[in-house]
Amino acid sequence: MLHGDSGEDMKLTVVRVDNAAPARDPNNPSAPELPLRLGYRLVAIHVLVKNTGGVPFLGDIEKHTWLVDKAGHTYPRNEEMTDGRQLHPASTLHPESWNGRVVVFEIKGDIEITRFRLSLHPGSATQTQDWRLT
Repeated sequence: MLHGDSGEDMKLTVVRVDNAAPARDPNNPSAPELPLRLGYRLVAIHVLVKNTGGVPFLGDIEKHTWLVDKAGHTYPRNEEMTDGRQLHPASTLHPESWNGRVVVFEIKGDIEITRFRLSLHPGSATQTQDWRLT
């Protein structure tokens, strides 16, 4: 459960991790193929965001997201690839509504990721959540 600056309350659930995600989105055949650099792989994190409070908010939770490796190094999302994987644009989430978002990372093939980090306000521990990836 995360709480925003303006009274937002949200429940975030990591639904699926594709570690090595395909270049073409299997859920959206009309989506563009994501170009992949040699020696890199795509990691796609599928997140469900639900408004559990009484204040509407925009469900674009992917803005401040990182993968973390076992040494503690962080890797930010690839903005262009993340935008290309969305089935629909971010929308206002009214109380008790939910939306699915996908966050795409392009990382070197040999990096061992251990956590996914999402923050509503980077630098604020109460507005940042980590998920352990197995």
